[in-house]
Amino acid sequence: MPKPYLGITGFTTPQETAAIAAALPREAGRRVMFGVLADAATLEGGLGPSPRYPRREDVATLLSAHPRAFNAVHYRPDSRRDLHGQLQRVAEIAGPRLAGIQINAAWPSPQALTAFRGERPEIEIILQIGRRALQIVGDSPARLTERITLEYAGTIDHVLLDASGGEGLLFDTDRSLGFLKALRDQRLDLGLGIAGGLSASTLGLAAPLIAEIPLLSLDAEGRLRDAEDRLSLRAAEKYLEAVLRLVASAAAP
Repeated sequence: MPKPYLGITGFTTPQETAAIAAALPREAGRRVMFGVLADAATLEGGLGPSPRYPRREDVATLLSAHPRAFNAVHYRPDSRRDLHGQLQRVAEIAGPRLAGIQINAAWPSPQALTAFRGERPEIEIILQIGRRALQIVGDSPARLTERITLEYAGTIDHVLLDASGGEGLLFDTDRSLGFLKALRDQRLDLGLGIAGGLSASTLGLAAPLIAEIPLLSLDAEGRLRDAEDRLSLRAAEKYLEAVLRLVASAAAP
């Protein structure tokens, strides 16, 4: 099964990356995702929809050399264009430190993901399951699991439940647990993760999920921003300390 990770998403300057890497213990028990947002405008050298999206030429500089870093681009594709080609371009601009790509789209083309996987098997693929993706399967854990099994098993590495979409909306613990347990019980050899409103002060919501699925990945974005929608290093460092403590306590005998 792919290794779990603890994510912080929304880096836009090398100084932010360096500060979080400096706060990360060298022997941290989990990989820490350094998440960078990108969309089709990024690939063309344009500006993304918010300050969370860096310039194309800066993407590679935001990926960390820390030995526990799991560097990932969270990519929002243009549905009018070939997804396979877009993923190739993401990998090109991100450079050699890229370890993963998260697809922020509802049910992207399995064929495109398979083609990219065949070319770049070392890059882990994370399938984001957001609000629209859940609506399409009728908010049903059984239908969600069936679609992932039939269309994506063997192609993707992780499934991330993320009904917040970076907006800082808190996930529903009980509802999320139903989806996660359905996926886990299918034994698909996929990493499972959750996102939605996570910060140092809301991590208690994730504790029951970690107790049920100890290798659960967690990703935080929206509640780690300041008033200008920039990454708050103080909030990110507090979150990192708290989440490392949470997973360590869950792993303790």
